[in-house]
Amino acid sequence: MYKFRFISVLILASVLFGACSSDDSTETQTTEPAEVPVTFTVTTLTVDDHPMNTRATTRAASTTSGSNIEDVINEIHIFIYSGYTLKKDLVSKFDPKNETAPEDFGTLKVNIAPGDYKIYAFVGGKGTGTLEFQSMNPEHDNMNVYYNNKELFYYNDMVTIENKASEHEIEVKRQCAALRINISDEIPENVGKVEYKIQDYPNWYFHRNNYTDSKTNYTFQAGVTNNKLDLFDYYFMSFPTVISTENRNIKFLIYDKTDNLLFEKTLEVTLEKNHRTVISGNLFSTLTADGLTITVDDTWDDDISVVLE
Repeated sequence: MYKFRFISVLILASVLFGACSSDDSTETQTTEPAEVPVTFTVTTLTVDDHPMNTRATTRAASTTSGSNIEDVINEIHIFIYSGYTLKKDLVSKFDPKNETAPEDFGTLKVNIAPGDYKIYAFVGGKGTGTLEFQSMNPEHDNMNVYYNNKELFYYNDMVTIENKASEHEIEVKRQCAALRINISDEIPENVGKVEYKIQDYPNWYFHRNNYTDSKTNYTFQAGVTNNKLDLFDYYFMSFPTVISTENRNIKFLIYDKTDNLLFEKTLEVTLEKNHRTVISGNLFSTLTADGLTITVDDTWDDDISVVLE
């Protein structure tokens, strides 16, 4: 009888313990906060003539220079982090040569839980390059972007999402410098092709205050229309925060019709973030003299001119 009572007590105790444990586990379960709708609207600057702060809320939106937003930018990437964890990755882009801009291009919508988030936005504009990302983790200082010959705008900041629907404007700033080559004179009969060799960095470490990589030479063959060289534009890799100007060498290579090098000419030009440096004038009639003019125009900011003598 004693044995029976002892076993019964043990059974009863185990049942009660199990019930308590079940209740405890139920009490410690946590519920994730409900997600709320959030709208991000990109605001940028035009590359045409004047600053732009028009909100890109619809495809009909226009810049202060009269351009539609899809004429200025064509690629938007937004990374949303909570601490070191990527929560959302938003993309909106189109190929301006072959596609029509999506409806409401420039406005991106997402559902996300309330909280404090770090926002990184990369916006691509003109140029032939594409945006590629590597090591997209904010705890690594080698977080970088590849996008040679692509106009790039950038934004990063903390954003608080409250427990309700909200809208947030992302004001991106231009990070690159641009080069324009505008040759006036006609191509001589003995010239077969012209190439431009341009120094640029292979990628942009946007967490760092300076570059550690060496520059790379990129070569482009000039287009020809009606026996004249086409207007040529190139967008340089972004400058770090602490650098606003830098000198680069631009090399002109002129070949005959059998690809033999006839002449090469090197110009040192000044680049400034948010400026376009313009090389203009006669090239072929001044092969033995420095007859080209270098201008950093005010398409984006203040004017600076340098004449090579």
